[in-house]
This record gives sequence, C-alpha cells and structure tokens, in this order.
Amino acid sequence: MPPKIDKSEPWNPLLCDYPDSNKINQVSIGAEAMFTRLLARSDDNGNYDACPTLLLCNLYAKRYKNRTATEKKVAAWRDELAAVGLIKLYQTGGEIYLNIVNCKKHLRGDIKPKIKYPEFSQSTAITTLTVPVTDTLRTRNENVPSTTTTTTTTTTLLCGFENFWKTYPKCQRKIEKAKCRDWWLAKKLDANQIDRLMQALDIDKKSRDWTKDTGAFIPLPMTWLNKRRWEDTLEDNKPEPAAKRVVKCACGTPITMRNANGVPEKQCYECRNK
Repeated sequence: MPPKIDKSEPWNPLLCDYPDSNKINQVSIGAEAMFTRLLARSDDNGNYDACPTLLLCNLYAKRYKNRTATEKKVAAWRDELAAVGLIKLYQTGGEIYLNIVNCKKHLRGDIKPKIKYPEFSQSTAITTLTVPVTDTLRTRNENVPSTTTTTTTTTTLLCGFENFWKTYPKCQRKIEKAKCRDWWLAKKLDANQIDRLMQALDIDKKSRDWTKDTGAFIPLPMTWLNKRRWEDTLEDNKPEPAAKRVVKCACGTPITMRNANGVPEKQCYECRNK
C-alpha cells in the first residue's frame, strides 16, 4: 500500500505566494527565470552552488551553446536575487553557496530529505554584497525606463577567484590560497581582466615549462598573480598580423595600384597600357 500522506501539512508558502511576490516583481526577467531553475535544482533545504561558472554549466548548459547565457549574466542575475532577499549567499570550506529563502521543498515526513550542499547559517552568510550588476531591472510597465548598474560585488570576485584556484594546476607549489584570495579582492579585477587572466592561465598550463618534470617548474600562484605573469603570456602569444594578400596580374606581376575604394586593379600598369 502507498504511504499515507498527512494532508494537514501546509503547501509550500514560497510557491503559493510566487506570482504576487513583491520581490519577484522587482527583479529582471532573466533573474526570475534563474530563480525558477534554482527551485527545480536546489536540494531539499533550498541550497545550491553559487559560483557563476557552475550555475552556468548546471542551469544553462543548452543556452550556453548559442551564447544567450553567459557567466557574466548569470553572476548578475544571482546578485540581483540576493539584493532583493530571494536568496542568501554563504561560504563554507572556501566554496560559495546560495540558500533560497523560506524554501521548504521537503514536506512529507515519510520520505528522507535529499541534502547535497552544506547547511546555511547566519554565521556563514556573506553580508558584504553591494548593488548588483544587472542587465535590466524588472518593470511590468514597459513605459517605465529601465536602469543599469555596473558595480562588481565581493561575491562575484570570490567566485572568480574560486574558479581561478580550481583551474590552477595541482602541484607542490600550489599554496597560500588565503594570500592569493586577499590579492584578488584587493585588485578588484573586472570581467575583462579576469577573462584575459584565465586565457593566459590556460596557455601556461599547456606550456612546456609547466608540464615538464611533472610540474616542477610551475610558479607559486601568488608569484604568478603578483608579478602579473598572465600579461607576459598574452604578449608572448599575440598572433602575428596576417600578411597582406598579394594580387597578381594575369602576366604574373604583383598589382600595386588600387582604385578609389582601395580595391586592387585587375591588371598591372604595363598590361593596362599595352
């Protein structure tokens, strides 16, 4: 026989109040869509990974293919939800997580709850969140002009650092994580700089100096950051400018003359004047 369900248990108040929630109607369409995906994917305590890279991979795998969802957008939507109080961000063991406020997915006492992420507590909450980055603030009235902000949050910086630390190759010299994190937060790298840094790290990881002797020559992460080695890597790997295409006449002579639009003539000077 199927287990008896206690019908006296309340419906999830979060889902009942969802359509008329003032907080939901304050955020952008993108942030609301992300909130519904979080409801579906979070564990029974309403907890989930908060790192933008993981959110992008886990929630938007198919949209990532056509570039309609990016890491920057995902980070902005997450911060937007945190700013209005729909989620709370917290840090445990050096990792960033989020907790959906008042989310009680497990309502039946006869089924064991599925807990996948560390438990949220006020002592682990991140309280340094500033104004979120967002593409467009939600407006139900299209006549109301939208506003944008570009403030980088501490949470976004921390997630960027965690992604860097995970990507940095494992070796005996991979130490001083706390110092590297402090450097990262102090420099407040923007999205452009982080993209360049990660691009250079990917190049260095595959370089001969980093792969020989089982990584014995991989520099300390702090040294690589502090001396801005990624700038040297990008400079050394800058693609050479493409050679200018040489157009030749039927006789084999290179054509140097061009018309008013900069297009090479069809014949060389000698052939044109025969």
